[in-house]
Amino acid sequence: MRVTVEAYGELRRYLLAGQPQREVELTDGATLADLARALDAEPDDLPLARRGDAIIRDEAPLHDGDHIELFAPVGGG
Repeated sequence: MRVTVEAYGELRRYLLAGQPQREVELTDGATLADLARALDAEPDDLPLARRGDAIIRDEAPLHDGDHIELFAPVGGG
């Protein structure tokens, strides 16, 4: 199956080599954790992931054609 990954902020630079998005080929039944590994990252490196309007977690199953957005947490004071 293929999913499209879009990353923002610093994640774009180190997960997608600065590209706005990337298509990733995964096996059927793959999860967000599998996607992290396909991007040469650890699941903990993807602190916030969204599919559509829903936030998804490490073991969330992915589906062919999904568009996954990755965000780095923002903090400040």
